[in-house]
Amino acid sequence: METLPLSWVALGLGAIFVLVNLPALLAPDLFRRALLAFPRSRIPGYLLAALDLAWFGWLLYHEPLWQFFDYVRPWLWLLIPVIVILVCIFMDELLAPRALGGLLLLVAGPILDAARFHPSPWHYLLVVLAYVWIAAGIVFVLTPYRARRFFEFITRTPLRCRAGGGARLALGLLLLWLGWQIF
Repeated sequence: METLPLSWVALGLGAIFVLVNLPALLAPDLFRRALLAFPRSRIPGYLLAALDLAWFGWLLYHEPLWQFFDYVRPWLWLLIPVIVILVCIFMDELLAPRALGGLLLLVAGPILDAARFHPSPWHYLLVVLAYVWIAAGIVFVLTPYRARRFFEFITRTPLRCRAGGGARLALGLLLLWLGWQIF
């Protein structure tokens, strides 16, 4: 598999940071309500779980694994939808933060692949971001109730919500600038 250019990764991450954090800056009460409702939301949990499992299935299909796994490879296209349905039925409690944690774990791989051999010292920003996401992903998958505590902490007051949103928005703008100018 070919890795993405670091400029694309930085531009994509910057755009996501800007889009997600604009509401925190402009409408902190709405952002707080949405963020606190997220851990128990079923539809985002189902969608994120389906995305995670589809991405994981695609990785399993394309990775060279042990010889005894080759007989399962053709069946992955049928097994993944069944697994998605079973996860949505039997693990729907706090599925959204678990699935968000899984997405954070999956996204870190392409970021680290793209940043691995880049000569600019700015690539360390993306490496650190990826490892922070790995740690957060592990916590959200293993202890999803901590996601709600974290969301409560970062949105406790409108000022804290705006300040955090502004900081994350600034990080997004920095990533956009790095993607266009440096990488």
